[in-house]
Amino acid sequence: MRSSAPRPSRRRPWALVSAVVALAAVLASASPLLPGVAVSTVGADPASMAGPSAFVAIAPTRLADTRPDSGVGGFTQVSDRLVRVQVAGRAGVPSTASAAVVNITAVDTQAAGWVAAFPAGEAMPEASSLNVDRGGRVISNLATVRLGPSGEIDIATSSAMHLVVDVVGAYAPWPGAVAAGRLETLQQGAVRALDTRQQLWPLAAGETRTVDVGTVGVPAGASAVVVSLVATEAEVGYWTAFPAGQSRPLASSMNVDTPGQTRSAQAIVSLTPGTRTFQVFSQAGGHLVVDVAGWFTGPTAPVSTDGLFVPTSPTRVLDTRTTFSLAPWGGSTLEFGTGSPFPFTTAAVALNVTATDPWYLGYVTVHPAGVQRPGSSNLNVTALDQIVANHAIVRAGSRGLSVFTQSGTHLVADVAGWYLGTPEPSTLPEPYTAPTAPTPAVGIAAPGAGIGTSIGTNRNINVNIDSGRAGLWMGSGQLGVADHNVYFAHRTSHGGSFRTLDRLTIGSTFSMIGADGRTYQYLVTRQEVILPKPAELLKVVDAAGPITVTLVACHPPGSIRYRLAVSGRLIGVSG
Repeated sequence: MRSSAPRPSRRRPWALVSAVVALAAVLASASPLLPGVAVSTVGADPASMAGPSAFVAIAPTRLADTRPDSGVGGFTQVSDRLVRVQVAGRAGVPSTASAAVVNITAVDTQAAGWVAAFPAGEAMPEASSLNVDRGGRVISNLATVRLGPSGEIDIATSSAMHLVVDVVGAYAPWPGAVAAGRLETLQQGAVRALDTRQQLWPLAAGETRTVDVGTVGVPAGASAVVVSLVATEAEVGYWTAFPAGQSRPLASSMNVDTPGQTRSAQAIVSLTPGTRTFQVFSQAGGHLVVDVAGWFTGPTAPVSTDGLFVPTSPTRVLDTRTTFSLAPWGGSTLEFGTGSPFPFTTAAVALNVTATDPWYLGYVTVHPAGVQRPGSSNLNVTALDQIVANHAIVRAGSRGLSVFTQSGTHLVADVAGWYLGTPEPSTLPEPYTAPTAPTPAVGIAAPGAGIGTSIGTNRNINVNIDSGRAGLWMGSGQLGVADHNVYFAHRTSHGGSFRTLDRLTIGSTFSMIGADGRTYQYLVTRQEVILPKPAELLKVVDAAGPITVTLVACHPPGSIRYRLAVSGRLIGVSG
């Protein structure tokens, strides 16, 4: 894994026309990548980039479906885990297209794994386009993919699954200024256009709802709109966004595979000429939130090079797993570079953002660095130990991009290309996120369960627990590290520090107090009655996970026949 890209130095921005000319010159003189050479995270190798391109809006159209009974086909099976899909010249995609925007859905998933989409014929990148966190998922994600020399893309999977591929747009090379096909982004970030929760009127199963984006600034004449779709309190089924006044296509924009789930997906939706609305169909029903991030210009817009797209092979620009020993805490904001070779004429970025190893449930928002965070999200973590990704087109700041995590998680960002223009000035101070540092645990607190005790420091655990405190049986006793600490205390005698341990049921919380004065909160995930044998307790430890605490006492109260073991996972820190 590689670390995130450094922020650009603070120099006077280049003139946009100079950047376009320089980019064309670099592309013309670039030599091919050598086989096996990784793509740089500081800036993409020019050989991996195409020239500036204009967006071509396309109504969602199915290109491929690997399910044998789908009747679609549209792909070549290169190997057991690799399919090739012809994109250019199909479904309205220009034969000269440099990149395409596709919605990829994983179905009939047999195990956890990933899906990677990349230019046909290139070595598989380290970046993924879609993540499956467990077998049985039906999950989709938008992907912007540079096309191979013959207009094809390769899609690789790490485990057995079927793939459905729908095209929603493409980018065609354009040598200079143009009216149509340029990205315009909202200066203040994404703006909410619809929230059915405020109307107390969710979509019913089989309902199609019209979304008006003219109310948030999308102009008449725009060819397509860039939106974030969020389904919440939703039933199992798919959602499809499509142009107003057209028949619903055989395509999906988002999939919900668990009742009551919250699922996010970005969509680029074509706008029917003369309208500023589009439609959303819900197969099974639920609430819908729509945030507008920007739009693509139509033929009546001014002529400019601002908003033209420069596609590249997938380029990793952020991976906190290489810079943080533990995932950033909740409330953290991180800045990172865009990976663009022309950072001062990069107005926006197309990237894939992934959350993994979350502390707890919450949302993630990407926005321009040094700019006030908007009240919208790019992806939602809805389950512990979830791995979830989402495509994002995000306006850039002069310092690059920022990402905020509500509840804490590791974050990975892979860039698919950049939009030309002037970045938003980064005027706010740079955020500081303190890395995790180990600190000794000095106390245990669960006021709701009637537990509050200090932790003894004697090397003899019996001395500690007989003095009315908790004693460390296993682990380092350090907090803020990947470790499992096990503490014993008496249930009835010697003060009975763990007398009410049984009140810590699954879903409740307790806290560990650190010597640094911070409070480390744990969510109870297991409560077990075991025999008083070390081997039985070690089974509990193995099942609990790496960043956890187990509290142990005799059971039932007044007896030593069994042990009650309560395990919790770290979900946050305060103080």
